[in-house]
Amino acid sequence: MRDFIKLILAIVSILEIFVIIYLINKITNTTGYFIIFQNEPNLNVEENEDLLPKFSLQFIPSNNSILMYELMPNSSQYFDGYVVKLNMTKVKINSDGFRDVEHSIEKLSNVKRIVIIGDSNEFGWGVELEDSYPKVLERLLNINCNGSFEVISIAVPGYDLWQKLEILKIKGLKYNPDLIILGLGLDDLENSSLLLEKYKEVDKEIDKMNISEVRKKIIKTNKHLEIMKEEDEKVMKLSTQETLSLLSELKNLKRFLEKNTTIVLWDRIFTYPNFDYALREIAESEGWYFFASFEKCNGEFYDTGNIKNILNPQDPHPSKLGHKLLANILFCNIKKHLSIC
Repeated sequence: MRDFIKLILAIVSILEIFVIIYLINKITNTTGYFIIFQNEPNLNVEENEDLLPKFSLQFIPSNNSILMYELMPNSSQYFDGYVVKLNMTKVKINSDGFRDVEHSIEKLSNVKRIVIIGDSNEFGWGVELEDSYPKVLERLLNINCNGSFEVISIAVPGYDLWQKLEILKIKGLKYNPDLIILGLGLDDLENSSLLLEKYKEVDKEIDKMNISEVRKKIIKTNKHLEIMKEEDEKVMKLSTQETLSLLSELKNLKRFLEKNTTIVLWDRIFTYPNFDYALREIAESEGWYFFASFEKCNGEFYDTGNIKNILNPQDPHPSKLGHKLLANILFCNIKKHLSIC
């Protein structure tokens, strides 16, 4: 079982990096990669074009050097996956650059606000907005708790820890949240900017080859997978102390927060023991909360081995059912541990 979870971890980390690969192409004005993840990645794409996604997410380069890229504000598009073709979903980005409805900056006096920071999991990759766990959580809170609740998602696919904290500082805090939930996982410790540089280096060499563009894309994909595998192995070999050191940036949050803001470190899907331990230790030392989707709450927990919880064996992002389960677990922990409900 442990080996299976490690495999799923590696696949999801690769999916996050595919988003970054796509962004390299967008930023350098080249076309996006056609990628399908299989056990044997040497795929003859020309013979399998009917299996490939046709609609990709739209990103723009960011003026912020930490963020590097952002979602295109006020855009509306359709998305059917990146690695493997998924069910078509509509993706509407609001004026602030997030997949969410419009939210006023001013908070009404009777409203309790929750800001969720994350990546493709919080974004709702492969599901409709109303089926993403932040929106399901919002409905659960408004139905079962006293008062009015507003859950604001500022998730961007592919963001690492440093990007998530930066987007919180420059965009999330202005909404004056009562509760901040930071969705975290294995790939948060893989620095996106360093990975981009590695990809660019191998891409330059491949672009010199006298072969078709499709073949170049296949070779680039395989090279990127090799790099990603190396990075996954490095992260999973980190000691608890090394993991704590990388996650120490979380502690700087308190410099920007109001004293009455509640923080939850949410280990929501894919992780490894030293990562869990480090998050628990940081949460305890800072007076924050640590919730984990793999820990039972009212008998429910998120099982990565259950095929019903994921979109596709080749794309293990949460399915509609998986998002509902994540929302239930998060709501259960909020009701059990926080006074907000």
